[in-house]
Amino acid sequence: MLVIALLGFVIGTCQSNDTTSMHDLLLQIESNLSNAIVANDTLIVKYYLHKDFLFTLSNGRKGNKDRYLNDMKAWWKPTSMIHYNQLTHADENLAIIMGEVEYTWELGGIEKYSKEQYTDVYIRKNQKFKKIGSHAFCLEGECNRNPDTYTSN
Repeated sequence: MLVIALLGFVIGTCQSNDTTSMHDLLLQIESNLSNAIVANDTLIVKYYLHKDFLFTLSNGRKGNKDRYLNDMKAWWKPTSMIHYNQLTHADENLAIIMGEVEYTWELGGIEKYSKEQYTDVYIRKNQKFKKIGSHAFCLEGECNRNPDTYTSN
């Protein structure tokens, strides 16, 4: 009986550590991707996005990986992104990150602000997580604005 209890404790501890390390890994990937977006480093962003990546912005704009990268070149150039209230769930090949993000960007010399709730979906292939989907919901700020009205600085 004692052996079974100890075995249960050890297995539970290992699972907890595995879950914690997976949570930390996913948040690190999300942080790396956000840092690359702020740096406007499309090569790193391209690396983290799955070839079949799809997104929906909070204003309803939809697109794929190519459109996302083109948007980065044309107008999506945030100067900061801060994530918080992040929750993660992962199994062997699928991960979901839900949270909130506040970001700023400049447009015509004026700093703009938005706050969104988001859900990002990652799949793992060849031991690497790649983002395959993203959906955002505007909580406040200018995130519902039509991005076609943005201009590149």
